[in-house]
Amino acid sequence: MKKLIFTLGIITILFSVVGCKSDREKEVERLSNESIDLVVDGAVEMLTDGLINKEQFDEITDDYGKIFKDSAELGYQYAVHIKKLAFDEFYREEIFKSSQQETDKVNNDNSNDKQSKNIQNSEKAILASIKEFAEREYPNDMQMQTYIYNEQLKAYKYMITVKDLEVLKFAEREYPNNYSMQKYTYDNQVSAKRYMQGVQDEEIKTIATREYSHDYTMQKYTYDEQLSAKRYMQTATNSSAKTKAIREYPNDYTMQKYTYDNIAH
Repeated sequence: MKKLIFTLGIITILFSVVGCKSDREKEVERLSNESIDLVVDGAVEMLTDGLINKEQFDEITDDYGKIFKDSAELGYQYAVHIKKLAFDEFYREEIFKSSQQETDKVNNDNSNDKQSKNIQNSEKAILASIKEFAEREYPNDMQMQTYIYNEQLKAYKYMITVKDLEVLKFAEREYPNNYSMQKYTYDNQVSAKRYMQGVQDEEIKTIATREYSHDYTMQKYTYDEQLSAKRYMQTATNSSAKTKAIREYPNDYTMQKYTYDNIAH
């Protein structure tokens, strides 16, 4: 733990001695603050749960410090991977299985070697699961199996580098065994999240976020549909049909438009 404090302290000091910070220095400082929290949370969680030992804990923090010193972005990606490794249920299950198998086979193995093998085995388990996925998708087509495997592997490597943990968890829940769909979902969700952060109509935004609090793609879809219907209703000329539609659906412009059209036409 002392080594962790020293490693992270050096990174912190690098920023505290800087007076007027450039945009790049501010970005590096932001990455440092976020990645330190990630790597500490992940490493402590694994240590507490017995997934790693004290020496491996020190190795993780040492590696993080070295990687971040060379590249802030790579250091951040490493920290995200450690956090994911610590809290992802699939990883934890595979590490546990590997640990049990090693214990059953050789009770006298060195504990350090066991833990290192367990983490390595978790990565092997991921590759094995990707291979099984490809075989299930195309059991009689080796060419398509190879294609699917490569696409899934590429998507898996992409997903362990992503930065938005909220959206990452959403994508994993939606497609726990399909990395290509995780990547597709993640990218669409991040794009929609940025879109929703920039919208202007607060009333419509509230409707969309209330309907889909954790799904940014559906928030965007709902926002666009509701905004279009709101503008339509503002130009509606049949006053009696408009009044009835608003009375029936005071907080839903899409249903107002639908009701209005049924009455007026």
